[in-house]
Parts: sequence; C-alpha cells; structure tokens
Amino acid sequence: MPDPAVPGTGRAGSKSSAGKQNEPPQAAEAAPTTASPESATSAAPVPSPPEHKASLTDKDKLDAVTKFYKSIDLSPSRALGMLTPVLAGSEPGNLIRAWSAMDSIEVVETSLQPDGSILAVVTMRQPDGGKLRVTQLLRMAEDASGLISDARLLSAQYM
Repeated sequence: MPDPAVPGTGRAGSKSSAGKQNEPPQAAEAAPTTASPESATSAAPVPSPPEHKASLTDKDKLDAVTKFYKSIDLSPSRALGMLTPVLAGSEPGNLIRAWSAMDSIEVVETSLQPDGSILAVVTMRQPDGGKLRVTQLLRMAEDASGLISDARLLSAQYM
C-alpha cells in the first residue's frame, strides 16, 4: 500500500528552491548575460509569492478547515497533506490509521475566532455505531499558504 501523503510533504520546498534559467528575470538572481538592466531591476519589486501566502481571507480559512475534515472522511492521506509537516509529526501513518478507523465525519460548525484561529465542531461515527463530538481550535500557517499548522483538542464527548 503506497502512502500518497509522502509526495505531499515534499512539495512545499521543491517549488521555491528550484531555479530555472529560461524563466523571466524575476525568477533568476544571477546576472543574466542577455537581459537588459531594465528587466533585471523591474523584477525586484514583484512580491508575488509572499503576497499570495498572506492573502488568505477569513472565508479561505473556514473553507480550508471544512475541506480538511471532509478529506479525513473521504481520503485520510489527502487530509494529511493539508497539515504542516511539523503538525503531521514523525509518524503520519498513525494519524491516517486513526482517521481511517472512523466510519464517517460530519462538520457541524466552523467559526472564526477573534485571534484568527478557527473553532471546529465535528461528529465522528465510530465503527460500533457510537458517535463522538469533537471540538478543536485550528490555526493556519502564515508561511505555508493555507496549511493547518496547529490543532488543539478542546473537547471530545460521546453522544
């Protein structure tokens, strides 16, 4: 059984560290031999990647958390890719096994908190038919463009 989450954990660093010589001057730091000085200086003020990362709206955060829980239900390995590597931990297989053990997961509520975190309430149906109501506080990574960087369990109650 291949672990589809493994490629997702390496994607964050591979795009930004790969330099391409044939791209516009904004992607190259070394002095190009054929580019004019105008094109090299005009590329410096283009902050596209940082601007994109900081542009998560409140709706984007809420949607990301809802998508995360729905992914746990449908494809636990895909949900793992929505977590920062630090949050996923050194044994991500344990998370996938725990998530896969649930028969279903339903998002009851998500709400944005004043500090920018997201409060999520979900119900999880266990294989024996029992239900578990889980309340978590999640934070989005500021530097990882929408990945969940922190999850705190506030409550877990059998229903």
